[in-house]
Amino acid sequence: MNLLPKSLRTRTVLLVALAFILFLTFFFLSSFLSIRNSLLLRADGEVAGQLRAVAAQLRPGMTESEIARIVAPHSSIGESRLHCVIFERRRDSVIRLYPSRSIEKGLGDVTDKIVQSAGAQVPTVTGSDGKRVIMVSSDGFVVAAAYDTIAIDEAEDSIVQVFAYYLLAGLVIAALVGVLISRILARPIGVLAASAREIVRRPEPDHARLPVSARISEVAELATAINNLLDARERSVEHMRNFAADAAHELRTPLSVLKGEIEVELKILPEDDERGELLRSNLEEIDRLIAIVQDLLELAEIEQEEPDAVNSVCSLRSAVEYAVGRLVPLANDRGIHIQTPKQDVLVAASEERMTRLIYNLLLNAVQHSGTATEITVRLLLSDTQCMLEVEDYGVGIPRDRLAHLFDRFFRASPRVSTKRRGAGLGLAIAKSIADRYGFRLLVRSEEGSGTTVSVSIPATSVIG
Repeated sequence: MNLLPKSLRTRTVLLVALAFILFLTFFFLSSFLSIRNSLLLRADGEVAGQLRAVAAQLRPGMTESEIARIVAPHSSIGESRLHCVIFERRRDSVIRLYPSRSIEKGLGDVTDKIVQSAGAQVPTVTGSDGKRVIMVSSDGFVVAAAYDTIAIDEAEDSIVQVFAYYLLAGLVIAALVGVLISRILARPIGVLAASAREIVRRPEPDHARLPVSARISEVAELATAINNLLDARERSVEHMRNFAADAAHELRTPLSVLKGEIEVELKILPEDDERGELLRSNLEEIDRLIAIVQDLLELAEIEQEEPDAVNSVCSLRSAVEYAVGRLVPLANDRGIHIQTPKQDVLVAASEERMTRLIYNLLLNAVQHSGTATEITVRLLLSDTQCMLEVEDYGVGIPRDRLAHLFDRFFRASPRVSTKRRGAGLGLAIAKSIADRYGFRLLVRSEEGSGTTVSVSIPATSVIG
């Protein structure tokens, strides 16, 4: 299970913050231990110096009061009090001389160690309850002192508190640095993503490619790989187009010959000949194949031609009326009424192509509408666009099929009878025409309630 967030920017911020925290923690621990060791060594050195000064003044046979006068000037180190104990060595035994009262707290457990370490110069023993013990050996005497480490502990607390402040500030700085680094790293990827989205929004492949920047080699490799993929896709699409156009062109002639021969055969056959029914059925299928071939040729022609919108003006109302006029026999046969707009809008586009686009949308609406229904064509004009809408109240389109509505040979509704089903090229042709002029086709549909197909024409293509 991956606990890291999916966002590259969030990951970068977290990783920078984590690295910064680890660095600060390591730096603090090493600095803390170094400072603590330095403070203890310094304190130990000062205590050892005072103990040597005391040991240098000790003589055999001195009274306790004389020893007390020697020890008195050395009763503290900084803010810590020294608890001194002096032992006199006699051969292999050690006899406590000062103080005569009970051994000071913190020194009671070091007598054996003093005996064992009597030959050392400055043996150091860490006591309990925050105390440290220093012992200095001289001729005939062992001088020991215990001091508390309260001042050092307070200094350590201050260091920890300062570190906490630095850690908090470091987190803020790390977050800011992480955001900055993430933006720097994500910016070229964002540029690639924006360019890729722009390419996807465009119509069929138009040789657009992602920018390849040499500033970041990994991003450049990614852009190059995607561009190579786009090249392969474009070649594949081009091969498919050429194959469809060539196949349609090669099929048109033999289909026309077959149609002519069947028509001739039907003319010479007697009316009561049973073969005539079979030939007429074959003729219908050939007509259907010829229509498919013609659509494929037209689709190939549209995709290969350059838009002539600069020199062409189309009246949308005239295009709608012409398309409706061609569909009136089919609509009347099914009791469908087509309502056309009263207003008119002029757009920069070929009237022939726009008429074909509108005709295909209306034909699709008639084929998928029930009997005795209505189809409405609307023109909606705003400051940013002109919207041509074709709304029917037919069977509708399942939600999972909307994304493929404009694919070639795709049939949106399997419930439409075979007699009324086309080859699935009408909407593909309509989309190809719209793409050539920079228009967009939008679909709203609810299964069982009808469909609305809209042609969004940008205001820059509207004349007047």
